[in-house]
Amino acid sequence: MQVFPHAYVGSETQVGFGSIVNTGAIVSHECVLGECVNISPGALLAGRVQVGDRALIGMGVTVNLQVQVGAGARVGTAPP
Repeated sequence: MQVFPHAYVGSETQVGFGSIVNTGAIVSHECVLGECVNISPGALLAGRVQVGDRALIGMGVTVNLQVQVGAGARVGTAPP
């Protein structure tokens, strides 16, 4: 696991092997990140979010409470 500068990982969060929490990202309490997950800069995961193996959460994305993101998923923001 790598946690970059200015990132936050909350209490009781589980982070799998090879996962990255990038600069300025927030992973709140009781989240579960699978293996090789990429949380991009500025992303926000609210409490109890589950992210499957090899998933990518894009820059500036907010994932609401108790959401499950499947393995291999790519979550991004819509263009303006």
